[in-house]
Parts: sequence; C-alpha cells; structure tokens
Amino acid sequence: SKRPYHTIIPAMMTHVDTGELYATLSNMGGFMQPQGHLQLVVNLLANGLDPQIAIDAPRFCILDGSQDGTVFLEEGYHPTTIS
Repeated sequence: SKRPYHTIIPAMMTHVDTGELYATLSNMGGFMQPQGHLQLVVNLLANGLDPQIAIDAPRFCILDGSQDGTVFLEEGYHPTTIS
C-alpha cells in the first residue's frame, strides 16, 4: 500500500545575521510544494521581487517530481525562455 505524498510543508525564513523573521510561506501540495517553495524563495531573495509579485510569478512544475519528469509551465513565460 502506498502512502500519499505529505503536503503540509510550511516554512519560515529568517535573516541570517539577526535571526529576525523575514517571511512565512506555504503553497498547495503534492510534488509541486517543494518546487513552489524553492521558486518563491528565489523570486524573493535572488530576484528581489516583493512578496505579491513573487507569488504571482509564473512557475514550472516537474509533475512526478523526478529528474526525468515532464516539465509543465504556467502561462506567463516569455517564448524565448521556453525555447
């Protein structure tokens, strides 16, 4: 018998120098949840987006979570990014 993929993965981000809270985050689940967390953190920290824009940014999902899985893209990616 298979167990369902656990999808309750909330996260907290803190400032490394002070330990002060930077953000809390969570998103809907399955194989997308850890991928979504990573993409949100990258948008916030590396891309410098404000929280709402980071949340609204298009995401990709490797549907089965494996390295050989099919990549699905949300609407909003520029065609040159896709090709």
